[in-house]
Amino acid sequence: MSRDASTVGVGLLFNPVVPAVLDACPADLDHLAVIPEALWVDDGPGSPRRFAEITQTALSIAPLLDRLPVVAHGISLSIGSAMPLDDEHLHQMAAWCDQHAVPWYSEHLGFFAVADAASRVGRRHTGLGLPLACDRETLDLLVPRIRRIRRITGRPFLLENGVNYTPIVDQEMSEPALLNRLATHAGSEVLLDLHNLYVESVNHGLDLDDYVGELDLGLVREIHVAGGMRLAGMYTDSHSGLVPDAVRQLLAAVAPRCANLAAVTFEFHESSVLAVGLAPLAEEIDRLRAVLRAAGVRVTEAIRVAC
Repeated sequence: MSRDASTVGVGLLFNPVVPAVLDACPADLDHLAVIPEALWVDDGPGSPRRFAEITQTALSIAPLLDRLPVVAHGISLSIGSAMPLDDEHLHQMAAWCDQHAVPWYSEHLGFFAVADAASRVGRRHTGLGLPLACDRETLDLLVPRIRRIRRITGRPFLLENGVNYTPIVDQEMSEPALLNRLATHAGSEVLLDLHNLYVESVNHGLDLDDYVGELDLGLVREIHVAGGMRLAGMYTDSHSGLVPDAVRQLLAAVAPRCANLAAVTFEFHESSVLAVGLAPLAEEIDRLRAVLRAAGVRVTEAIRVAC
């Protein structure tokens, strides 16, 4: 990011309605977080022409890519799957990151892909991101993978704490301990999703103070915040609304302790626009900037953005 490294920027995760939101209600943005896989069609490993750009999406995002620094937030790596890493995917990701001068690449700690010989692409999606056991076996699996990811992409690699709807009991170590050890042995960093932690606290009684107290907050380069909703008795990370007050309070408590924090990203799903409204979604950026300033965090001088 081309800005003062001692300040923290506030940005949005791109989705198809972000241009409409910014057209109606310009916002002070410091960066755009992009899911690169949303910009291309992937025909699967070994396909003659595997990746093809989605023209309409590329056209809608182009004005923002021209104006704002960009960070990459991947969703397709499935780093914890038993299958080998998808090097073709990583080289495609690296090329996109190089094209847009992306300073880091983040992914999710977990897995969603399983091998399936009957599938055309040799694997199948589980339908839900699943957690990894926090143990020595997982550490041994991920360390060489993270080193390979960093080598192929040529930039820092961040792992995001996931949402765990299916708890694993009697774990060998905690998730913060696993993230700390991965950093020590493989050089990964952390994308700390505070709403994911809040979901865990609501559904499973996670002690937020214990979690952030055990995590090496010096590893945190980016923070995600979002809103959610209840579904079938569970509180979900649906990105379906504004940031809950409890998550804003957690941001105020945690951000000043993250010495290497560079970005706070607000995530919302396009399906939430009609229920929430364009203006409140854009205004959430200002609220987050105010939370950070009140907590004593130096906030970047933003770019006023309309599409």
